[in-house]
Amino acid sequence: MNFSPKIIVGIVAIAFGVGVVVANYYGVTGIETVQPSIALSSTFSGIQASFCPSPACETIPIEALKTTQSRLWIAMYSFTNENLANAAIEAKNRGVDVRVIVEKQQAGGKYSQHDELAAAGIPVRIDTNPNLMHHKFAVLDETYVITGSMNWTGNGVNENNENVMVIDSLELNQQFANEFEKVWEESTPI
Repeated sequence: MNFSPKIIVGIVAIAFGVGVVVANYYGVTGIETVQPSIALSSTFSGIQASFCPSPACETIPIEALKTTQSRLWIAMYSFTNENLANAAIEAKNRGVDVRVIVEKQQAGGKYSQHDELAAAGIPVRIDTNPNLMHHKFAVLDETYVITGSMNWTGNGVNENNENVMVIDSLELNQQFANEFEKVWEESTPI
């Protein structure tokens, strides 16, 4: 799946915080920096981005998770945010196929949500990469991807300079789903 140079530049620009200005310069459209009061809607298309610290860094993923109907696969280096974990549990309770992979070095942390997710019946795996599973993404249904520099942690939302994006793209969704499945197969169930 190939993307035009304009699309690649736009996505990279957003991921590294240069955002809308560079993306617009290269003609990438559909990019919106979302303020905390704006939620993902059923008519959303394109890219929503937020820069942390900001409550929107939590609101945007939670609103996206609320719309998920069939698949929610999360690969997260560090996952300590209780509100995001609860949104994943709510998705599971709606019948969504929820799976989570976490980094082995982070899974044993005091605030890691992996035990709570597993207790709710969500399959959770610990990566077996001898180095780091440093991913920070979620695959939603067949269309959306949540990604960016932000771990799903309190510090990621409230303290650090981070970014989080929800991208509406069949092609990216499939690429991230393929990566998730690869890491999932290489990981150990808890």
